[in-house]
Parts: sequence; C-alpha cells; structure tokens
Amino acid sequence: MINTYNESQLHKTLKLFFAARTHGSTEVPYKNFILDIVAKDGSVIEIQSANLSALKEKVRLLLADKKRVTIVTPLVIEKRIETYSTENPELWSDKTLLSSRKSPKKESVYSKLREMTGLVEFMTASDFEAIFVDAKVIEQRVRAAEKTDTPNKARRFYKDWVKVGKRLAEFESETSFCGKNAWLGLLPESLRDGEFSSKDVKKELKRGDAKYAGVLLWVLARAGMIECVRKDGNLKVYCVRKR
Repeated sequence: MINTYNESQLHKTLKLFFAARTHGSTEVPYKNFILDIVAKDGSVIEIQSANLSALKEKVRLLLADKKRVTIVTPLVIEKRIETYSTENPELWSDKTLLSSRKSPKKESVYSKLREMTGLVEFMTASDFEAIFVDAKVIEQRVRAAEKTDTPNKARRFYKDWVKVGKRLAEFESETSFCGKNAWLGLLPESLRDGEFSSKDVKKELKRGDAKYAGVLLWVLARAGMIECVRKDGNLKVYCVRKR
C-alpha cells in the first residue's frame, strides 16, 4: 500500500493532478485499503508507477462493490538520471550534483503489459480503465561510499548509488484503454481479421516493441480476447475471438 509517508514525488504529482481534474478526495480509507483518489462521481482512481499487478486484490474488491476503477500509470518516454553527493541522503540542503545524463531506456504500453498479467481478468470489464501517461521524469540518486544493496535487498549486484526519488518533469499525452476493442487495438491492424502468430506480430510492431509480442498475445489470450486455433509446429496460431 502506497501512502503519504513513502510515495514518490512522481506518484504524488500524478495523484494531485487527477484528484483536481476529477474534483476528488485523496487517501480515502475503504475497508482494508487506502484509495488514492475517490472522484466526485464516486469512481476510484489508483496511481501506480510499477508492478500494476499489485493492485489485483484492491481492483477485485472495488469491482465487486460496483465501483468504477481507473488505474493511471506513467510511461517513461524520457528519463534523466541525476546523481548527487551528500553526507546525509535524508537532508537535501547539502546536496551536490555530480552528474546528469539521459537514460536510453523508454517505456511503452507494450512494455507495461508484463506488469499487468495479474489484471487480465478485469481487462474486458466495462468499469475497468487503464490510463497510460507519457511522462518525462528525473530519477535522483545519491552516491554511496561503497557498493551497497537497496533497502529492500532487491539487487543482484551491489552498486555505488542509491535511488532516493523520482519526480515528474513533464507529462504529455494520455492513452486510455477500456473494454475489449480498446485492448485489441494493440494488435497490428493488418492482423486483426485473420490468423496470426507471435512471429507475425513481431514483424508488424515497431522495433522497440517487437520483443513484447509474446506477452501481448499471452495477455489477450488470458483475457479471452483472442484464441488459439491451431499450431504450426511449436508456434501457436491465434485469431480474434468473435464473441
């Protein structure tokens, strides 16, 4: 559960923006959860920067209670990494900027699908929506005296820096997905009326997204939007499910 004590600046900025846009209230207790935003019309908005599947149980409960649920997640289309030197990472008054560089990594809706595998059961629900916001962000790091792990012990290899924050520099367009037809729009248009395999999808997607063809088909199949009609050797061949 993200709350006001541990949320990032990126999360907070998006939460305040969408709360203002929907005339909503923030950090609203609801049963065993804290809801990021409850809009004026009673719908719920959750801001989630990563691991969208972590919202599975919350979304299931809200939909069962007849609530409309919108998940907002940033797509990092540009990230700048700032590394600072400071004796106390908790106090930014003595920080010194050591370096600033642009990261080559970029996200897309296709790359985010891997984080949505736990939400596939909700994707065709009329009261479930996902909004992807194109964002330019700044990741802030502090140089460590020696190579170290992260606080949650998640690193396979120790590094000489610790991430201390991420803030929104600018956000641009939004893309909304709600219902079967919207999600099927991720399939290349040339393939939607016939049979296709992951090999066909790879050929049609942009170079940076082609590697996510398998995840796209897995998600759409598990959500019941496409079905396997045959196999060509070890390759599954799909078509869009008509009903």
